[in-house]
Amino acid sequence: MFSDHCGNSAITLSSAFNSSVLRSFHYPIMYPNDMHCTWFVHGINAASIRLTFDDFFTEYQYDYLSVGRGNVVTDDSKMLYLSGKFPPNSVTAEGADMWIDFVSNNFAGRRGFQLLLTWMDSVRKTKTKVATTFFVHVDLKIL
Repeated sequence: MFSDHCGNSAITLSSAFNSSVLRSFHYPIMYPNDMHCTWFVHGINAASIRLTFDDFFTEYQYDYLSVGRGNVVTDDSKMLYLSGKFPPNSVTAEGADMWIDFVSNNFAGRRGFQLLLTWMDSVRKTKTKVATTFFVHVDLKIL
C-alpha cells in the first residue's frame, strides 16, 4: 500500500542545503486514507540529523509515524513511534542517515504533520530529548 502522494522518498541534506521541510500530503488539510510513505534522509558528512516537529496530528492508534536511525526500516533501528496529537519538539539521530515511515489506515484522517529536518555537523551537534509532557491521546514509544 505505498502511496503516489508521498513525493520524493530521498531527502539529501548538506552544509550548503542544511534543512528541509517534510509535510504529509495535503497538510494542513486532512491526509488521505490508505497511505504508506517512507522517506530516507541522508546528511552528507553529517554527524547527526535533527527532526523538529512543527505540528503533528494523526488518527490516534490507527495512523502513525515512525522514525529510525540508518537507511533500512527495521524495528531494531526505530527510535520513535507517534500516533495522535503531539506537541512540537525534536529528536536527533546520530549518524548521517534517518528514515521516516508514515502509515494511515482506511478510515478517518487528520491534519497530518509538518517536520523540519536539519543537517548537524560535529560543531553544532546537540541532543534534544523528547518531551515528557504530552497532549491527550498520544501514543509515544521511544525505542
